[in-house]
Amino acid sequence: EIIPIWNGDPDTIAQWVLEVNSISDRGSSIYLELGAVIPHRLKGRAGSWFWSLPGHYRRKLQQNWFSMRKGICGYWMNPAWYNRQKARANNASYREAGHQHEEPTDYVIRKLQLLQLVFDYEDEELITEIMREAPRSWNKIIDTQRCVDLIDFQNAIKYHEEDL
Repeated sequence: EIIPIWNGDPDTIAQWVLEVNSISDRGSSIYLELGAVIPHRLKGRAGSWFWSLPGHYRRKLQQNWFSMRKGICGYWMNPAWYNRQKARANNASYREAGHQHEEPTDYVIRKLQLLQLVFDYEDEELITEIMREAPRSWNKIIDTQRCVDLIDFQNAIKYHEEDL
């Protein structure tokens, strides 16, 4: 039950992999068992894909979490997926369609996760990219020059959230 379900949604695979990675860090026996358990946590398109694989390849993937992750990522996180995620990260904006009711901190976290998934930016670059798609009025309230790192920036957003 602790292992999250993944349904084949390409926009959620990275978060799902990170969560399972965290579980795999709990010990070598868990790391090994994940290979056998994960197929039962794949639903929808992800499950259809896995169970369509030849038996010998499924058994190879089920050896451990590394093998399973390599197979899943090799299929789902291909160059076309990567390019879509880069565009998604670059274009994500505050209260865009599907996120009309998000709070400023929700936007910052969402944009941050998208950017960190596909880019190797320093804190200053991340802050710049996040603010680029935020409302211009934020610049009057958040002085990014005073934010020495991402933690300061996130704290400033949270502190001023009601004013943003």
